Amino acid sequence: MPGNATSSRQSLSQALGSVAKAQAAVQALSSNFDGWMSEEVAKLDAAREALPRDSYGIEAVSVLYMRAHDMKGLAPTFGYPLIHQLAAGLCVLIDDDNLPFESRLPLIDDHIDAIRTLAGRKVRSQADAFGRKLVAQLEGDLRQLMETA
Repeated sequence: MPGNATSSRQSLSQALGSVAKAQAAVQALSSNFDGWMSEEVAKLDAAREALPRDSYGIEAVSVLYMRAHDMKGLAPTFGYPLIHQLAAGLCVLIDDDNLPFESRLPLIDDHIDAIRTLAGRKVRSQADAFGRKLVAQLEGDLRQLMETA
């Protein structure tokens, strides 16, 4: 049994070493996060702008959803937890078929505007008063819209 304990400690030590290396790699890349976030916001904006050109067709809506979903996944990695929350709400808005898509557009636009604003201001803290107020307002608007469906 003593050999198993030693082996377990070595495995744990190796795992912790791997985690430390991964954290160092993320830290080294973190200087790029703001630029990458700007690129993701531009992609989200472009997808929204394409909707009327494509007559709000399923392909254009799918691209918008994909961009929102990407934003939802990338925002926490890039250090933008409030943008993650907004993108999650945006995904719900795009994906919900209980209301006509066009009736959801104003709130979709509000979410995209809020994402753009928080990214532009580089709001990274969940404690940011402006960001929290913006997220709370849009989450309330989303709940209210979904209740009317």
